[in-house]
Amino acid sequence: MYISKKYKILAVCGCLFGLITGILISERIQQKQLSLHERWKQGLLHPDMISVWMPLPEEMTAQDAQQTFERLTQNFETQYPGFGVDLQIYANPDDYQAMLTQEHPVVWISQEAQGEDLSELISELNASYLTDLSKFKIAVPLSFHLKAMYADSPQKWIAAQDIPTEISENFPAVMPSLHSTSGAAIIDQNTALSGTVRMIPVSENDVFPMQFSNYCCINPEADQNSRKIGMLWISYLLSEEAQSILFAEHYGELPLHEQAFSHAITIHKSFAVLDEIKTKFVSEMEESSDA
Repeated sequence: MYISKKYKILAVCGCLFGLITGILISERIQQKQLSLHERWKQGLLHPDMISVWMPLPEEMTAQDAQQTFERLTQNFETQYPGFGVDLQIYANPDDYQAMLTQEHPVVWISQEAQGEDLSELISELNASYLTDLSKFKIAVPLSFHLKAMYADSPQKWIAAQDIPTEISENFPAVMPSLHSTSGAAIIDQNTALSGTVRMIPVSENDVFPMQFSNYCCINPEADQNSRKIGMLWISYLLSEEAQSILFAEHYGELPLHEQAFSHAITIHKSFAVLDEIKTKFVSEMEESSDA
């Protein structure tokens, strides 16, 4: 059967189109299967600077917070050359609202979970954490605190947030975020703690609820490349190095990374008791699901 030259050309073009389409689809599938780190390593992420916003931690001065996070951003930029973080720390909600009138960040740190789906990032974390991070879908916490009370004798109890300033200064291992908002017996405000002050975690039904904080969120409206860089940044903040810098050396919260947690309770001797009960830590999600 005779086939005209025209149809031969069309057939060849059709084959080429199908081949190219197949290659492109195959590359997209392969890229989708690559981890964030592999995408960076293979040059599939374009070097860029992303904006990150966070509120000023209550336990830190603006200068301390700036120095601490500058150290983190420098370490991140050394690990990922060509990628940068433009960090802005705001002191109050009014500053945050004013900043929103001009631009929106790629990543922000908040006390509420909201933003882009982070399932891809969380599925790639290979470190050991004190809770199952796969429970978090649209934001991942960096830290947690426990309900706790303080005493200088078995007869005296006081909630952490009510410890007088002079007591806190004499007992620097007291982290303000290890606090109790309810269920704690408060000693008379005129009774001062003295001598050796001990921290006593408060259990509920023989477990210790973890109250998560410092949620990392990604702006779903940012471009794809920026969102991927944002995930790399959050992944770094969940590393042992960053968690130790933030929560063992400076911050008042407890780190989720197991090795950083061990580092923190080694530095703060009064928290050694936490090592004995960490197997009884449960997230508020787990506690509510068991109820």
